[in-house]
Amino acid sequence: LRRLKERYLSRGKDHVNRLQQQLRTMAWGGTDTIDSFMGRLVKIQSQLLMAGVETPHQDLRLIVSNSLPKEFDLALRFLLREDPPPSLSKMTKELVDEERRIERTKQPVALVAAAPPS
Repeated sequence: LRRLKERYLSRGKDHVNRLQQQLRTMAWGGTDTIDSFMGRLVKIQSQLLMAGVETPHQDLRLIVSNSLPKEFDLALRFLLREDPPPSLSKMTKELVDEERRIERTKQPVALVAAAPPS
């Protein structure tokens, strides 16, 4: 019975270990956006908090910086140098803005490539 509780209760050791593993192995997926990636991160973090486990914010920022594509490196460099370090919500907002900027810079190239020769 004790083993079943550890495995299936949200505060059980196995459940907590599984959540921590998910957090450590987070990766940017091909269809991810900043919102979807950060949403997964916050969901796992919230589940860990409900289980009584707090993940240091520095660890969460490192997970984000190690997981995002290279096109976000410059924005991340500025964010991670802020003093005090930014919250996850501020990082999400700033990275969503950067994602939009990146998409805007890609659009004209796609339109030119799709235009018929004159």
